[in-house]
Amino acid sequence: MAITEGWDGGVFLGTAGTDTLTKITNWKINFVQETLDNTNFETTTPDRTFAYGLRAHTVEFSGFLENTATGQYSLIDGMLKDNTPSITTMVFLTNKTTGAKAGWRGAILLESLNVDNNVDALVAFSGSGKVTAGLDTFAT
Repeated sequence: MAITEGWDGGVFLGTAGTDTLTKITNWKINFVQETLDNTNFETTTPDRTFAYGLRAHTVEFSGFLENTATGQYSLIDGMLKDNTPSITTMVFLTNKTTGAKAGWRGAILLESLNVDNNVDALVAFSGSGKVTAGLDTFAT
């Protein structure tokens, strides 16, 4: 059984996977495949049958807020009143430093970004979104 360890992962912005979304400590992709009930009740088969439908992947990521004008703040800018939300290409890597980079890349429509100033003085950052037009494998 193959195990992918998360210690060497990362989240990057852009199609090339080179603009690091720094201080992200956790990310998750939910690979979702819709199933459609295509049972034909006119047959003698007593079991339901199913077919694949549309994919609807979602992403989540979290970590700490990086106090710079790029990266996390560029994502927040799209959520502000005077700016237009945009679809952001993101790369989620399971391996970024040892050997070739490997993971998934896709256009993400961000639905939620959260900044949380905890009691321990660490400012947390998290976000979630939906993948539009599917995911590709990413490797360099």
